[in-house]
Amino acid sequence: MRWGLIAWCVIGVGLIGGKAYLDLSAERYGDVAVRAGDVVYRIPRALVTNAEGWRADVSRVTGCWDVRDAGVAGWFGGRQSCRGAKSLHLDLARLLGEERAMLSRYAMSTVFWRAYTPPSEHVRDIEVGWNARVLSYREDWQLHRLEVAGSPWVYLFSSLPRSVSDASRSYAGRCYRSDVGSDIGMTCTVVLSFAGGAALEYSMSADAVPEFALLQTQARTLVESWR
Repeated sequence: MRWGLIAWCVIGVGLIGGKAYLDLSAERYGDVAVRAGDVVYRIPRALVTNAEGWRADVSRVTGCWDVRDAGVAGWFGGRQSCRGAKSLHLDLARLLGEERAMLSRYAMSTVFWRAYTPPSEHVRDIEVGWNARVLSYREDWQLHRLEVAGSPWVYLFSSLPRSVSDASRSYAGRCYRSDVGSDIGMTCTVVLSFAGGAALEYSMSADAVPEFALLQTQARTLVESWR
């Protein structure tokens, strides 16, 4: 009985101490250094909204959260469980600087992906509608658009897709049109790809779509500043 109580006390102290260590390590840096392929992005910690909680703590322990906190990763078999830590949720409303005012206002539900792949349901929709596709190019957006007759979804690509596999590789998001055949009231979720397989994904309301090209430029400049 006594030894059991002592064991539980030791475990409790260990957990408290471990949690304290993780909290201190989380506050050690003003940014989160994440690796995407061979590239490291240093994202300001003030922008990250999922930096707290048990998921982030587990990611730190396993060396998956910040490349500088990999010291204890060997205890847990390296980075075998990093899949759940492949995205950082960002609040760009916390950005400072007048030049980023539009980006912080219009880029919503923003996620930085260390390794991005298109959602499987989007790929299936593209496959289903591939033979009935209509491809066009928006010069101001610098993106190709794939439209399927009768569908409210418009898929975006960074380069002209020649096949479904090409479409997956160059996927750049999709837009929703409540009025099929018209861009009025359209909303979009945009995916910007970067070196190492990283990507920035953000949503835009109908009010933001007229500023699509400027938002793309600002978002790309922002992410490049993190390298």
